[in-house]
Amino acid sequence: MLVVGAGAAGILLAQAARSFGASSVVVCEPVASRRHVGEQLDLDAVFADIDAAVDAHPERFSLVVDTTGEAEVLAASFNATDTGGTLLVFGICAQGATVPVEPVKFYEREVQIVGSRGSNGTQGSAVELLASGRVRWEPLVDDRHSLDDLPHALGRLGRGEVMKAVTVSGGV
Repeated sequence: MLVVGAGAAGILLAQAARSFGASSVVVCEPVASRRHVGEQLDLDAVFADIDAAVDAHPERFSLVVDTTGEAEVLAASFNATDTGGTLLVFGICAQGATVPVEPVKFYEREVQIVGSRGSNGTQGSAVELLASGRVRWEPLVDDRHSLDDLPHALGRLGRGEVMKAVTVSGGV
């Protein structure tokens, strides 16, 4: 399987897939710091972009999970999905965005496209995966700060400088 996007959702989904028995889990992510997080985990490969992942897997992927919420990337995710495969759209594209896919490709490729609303009652399973250690959350937290530093931390999050931050009561 290919997970497109190594933000928090992508990293957690990739780990959950491995935990539930996915035989091959590949991630692609253009941001080096996020790729580095993926490289610390039990994944088969981490690539800088979808083209590199497909070049290494010319048969394409039977399951692709797009976590990016970017229409152009979603089109590339469709192209990375093997004929008869499944594309899970997990990331949320902007209202009004369109995905540039030639309609004939739906006919030729027979890709099943599945949407996701995120949790849909799976919180208990997610908590158990985290509590058991089968899914690691620690590599995702790259900023810890006190409550007094919250405005600065929110600014760093907004600028994409950190993946996830934790506010620690009483100091860091």
